[in-house]
Amino acid sequence: MLKFDETNKTARSFFFLSLCILSWGMIPVVTKNILVELNNLQMLFSSALFSCMVMGGIVLFQKKIRVLAAYSMHDYVKGGVLGFLGTSLYDLLLYGALALTSASEGFL
Repeated sequence: MLKFDETNKTARSFFFLSLCILSWGMIPVVTKNILVELNNLQMLFSSALFSCMVMGGIVLFQKKIRVLAAYSMHDYVKGGVLGFLGTSLYDLLLYGALALTSASEGFL
């Protein structure tokens, strides 16, 4: 098994930081290109579906399905309401605004 000493952890941290910055920086370009083909509701559905598939894959890969069963229905309802207000509504408005603007205006 590979052990990480302090210098490897620092290098690994900088690698993931760089990956995060590059990914975050590509969001405006990718979103604007996708909105040429899809409307904002289709974009919201696609991004939510993709997020669920990725998170489901991570849960399956880490074998943490039992953790999902530990939550009650009340916890899932609260998470769904907060997810709708905090993420879905924001993304819906963001994608709608981006569809109406040019790429240079939407991300300044």
